[in-house]
Amino acid sequence: MTAVLQKRGDPKRALAAAYLLRIYITLDIMGYSVSLPVIAAGFDALEWYAVILVAGATATTIVSALSGRLTLLAGRRRAMLVSVLGTAGCSVFCAFSGSLPLFLAGYFCKNLFAGVATTMPVGILADSTSREERPRYMSLYSVMNNMGNLLGPLLGGLVTDRFGFWLTPLYPLPLAAWAVAMLLRYYRQPAGEAVRHEAFDFSGGAMLIGGVGSLVVFLNLGGQRLSWRSPVLWGLALLFLLCLGLFLRHGRRQENAVIPLSLFRVRSFAVANLLIPLIIPQMTLSNNFALLLVQVGMGRSAASSATYAIPKTLAIILASLLLGKWIIRHPIWQKRFVLISGGLIGGVELLMGLTGSWEAFPALLYGFTFLLGLGEALYYMTLYALYQRDLSPAQMPTGISAQFLLASLSTSLCSSIYGVLLTAWGGDIMAAYPVMCYVTLIPTTLYLVIAASCRSVFGGREHEPPPAS
Repeated sequence: MTAVLQKRGDPKRALAAAYLLRIYITLDIMGYSVSLPVIAAGFDALEWYAVILVAGATATTIVSALSGRLTLLAGRRRAMLVSVLGTAGCSVFCAFSGSLPLFLAGYFCKNLFAGVATTMPVGILADSTSREERPRYMSLYSVMNNMGNLLGPLLGGLVTDRFGFWLTPLYPLPLAAWAVAMLLRYYRQPAGEAVRHEAFDFSGGAMLIGGVGSLVVFLNLGGQRLSWRSPVLWGLALLFLLCLGLFLRHGRRQENAVIPLSLFRVRSFAVANLLIPLIIPQMTLSNNFALLLVQVGMGRSAASSATYAIPKTLAIILASLLLGKWIIRHPIWQKRFVLISGGLIGGVELLMGLTGSWEAFPALLYGFTFLLGLGEALYYMTLYALYQRDLSPAQMPTGISAQFLLASLSTSLCSSIYGVLLTAWGGDIMAAYPVMCYVTLIPTTLYLVIAASCRSVFGGREHEPPPAS
């Protein structure tokens, strides 16, 4: 596959462009995450803050389920161009919207485009590398993503505080233009696009939109804006179950479904998509609620709280530099790293729960985030690359779409659970955070049990990709 690309494009420069694109998307998303409270306050509508979050989460999750099939039908180059331009255009529209209804509409559309754009770097990486190279380049992808996660809040907060929100979506635009120009010049999608002329699965898309939309709203509003006894809330739950049942029935019968269930016959893909949602709770806890702990619980400033992301980013970079090439030459260690990463993450979660009430915890948290970064780097070098390993080029877009859908749903579910725990402890994040760590041990334990039971799936040069469908 790489040889084909070298005749038509430049895979290495396409990879660099994909990394730049990942940084731009992360800067845009994280910049908005810092600015949303300021925006809501500026519109004198803080009570609409949760509604804005729900609108963005719903749009991203829904389109992540559809992006694979849309990309396959339209072609990745065209989908990449439209999604990036749409993200940038809607971001600028939001900055100059001038009213809450216009901003809310623009924010929903921005997240629709961003949901597709988020899948683009992974697809480009998969097209531009061989199976043997992929773990190394996936670890570098993790570094780029974490650089964006580190710089996004810092730069977004500084720009918003100093100049106002209107400039926050504008300053990353040159990076987006650079990435798009490089991709248009150097990236070529490999052969195998014959299915692009098939009709779009509108019925499957409608089931996904209804099911995913109702679930995301249920998770984000349950116990917060809507009482758990609300008939509207439980009507959403019933709608989700109905759509889920219909979608599973449809996916078994329709080979060209939005997400065909035949993908899960590939054992490595099925195992990876079972394990990835079990590791997402740790990332949700460390990425989102640790910042709340530092800012609200410890009384640190936003800039100070951002320093806790530095050890994690350094750990991922060091692990990628030291182990990226080595793991390619020692595939047997891929299966070991899958288990080691889960054990490392679980051990750190336990330590964070036990030491959460200590006076030295703020200093210890720097070390904990470094160890979590090591665990996440191992995850990116092994498990994250596994779900792509045995898929054919024709299966790759819908496979990536399925993985992003499961990860997005898992993130929404984890955020909802942590929010319920925080509410149960009266909003005291210092008291609730250790409990969150202990609760996170449950999916981590399941992760270790399943990974240990499926070790034969990992690290296999003996595995050959299935024939193209």
